[in-house]
Amino acid sequence: MLRFPISFIYSTKWRLLTQKTNPVVAEICSLMSRHLKENSEYQRYPIFKYFENWCQDENRHGDFFSALMKAQPQFLNDWQAKLWSRSFCLSVYVTMYLNDCQRTTFYEGNGLDTKEFDMHFIIETNRTTARIFRAVLDIANPEFKRKLDRMVEINEQLFAVGQSEDIPFVKNFKRILLIAALASELLAAYLMKPIESGSFILTQSQLHS
Repeated sequence: MLRFPISFIYSTKWRLLTQKTNPVVAEICSLMSRHLKENSEYQRYPIFKYFENWCQDENRHGDFFSALMKAQPQFLNDWQAKLWSRSFCLSVYVTMYLNDCQRTTFYEGNGLDTKEFDMHFIIETNRTTARIFRAVLDIANPEFKRKLDRMVEINEQLFAVGQSEDIPFVKNFKRILLIAALASELLAAYLMKPIESGSFILTQSQLHS
């Protein structure tokens, strides 16, 4: 997962490469390229132009993982795989959303809306994982976004409790209640009705029939 804005990676050459290999990265890069073209004042870190090769490596890692998983369909087709794939995606999305919402100054400094950028990333990533995993989260459901925002609020309250001058007993009691609320929202998001997905893979007999 890319943990810093891809606004730093905007060369035309790289965009052409990603459009052929990874639509998620291509879409995000295209979005950021348009943003920087319209707001050139944010292009103030020349060193980040050298991230091109690193991002191509990340792109190839994703392609390799996709090919590896499709080559072993026994790990994708049972009910356990559906549960694990949803758990994996949810953990990635929630971790990214909560962490980035703690660093809004960084994103705003690049002319971005943190939540809008993260949701765009989540939507495109979910769209790509749907080509591999047999079940994915229904992130188009407005309730999913509401749960993410609620988790952000709870996380902020947890931070405030840690910074408060309450006695340890009171702090721990408040933390327990907030962690329980956070776990409840997380579980509710996980239990939302998933979307059946996954690409169709031909067997050898089908290929030769």
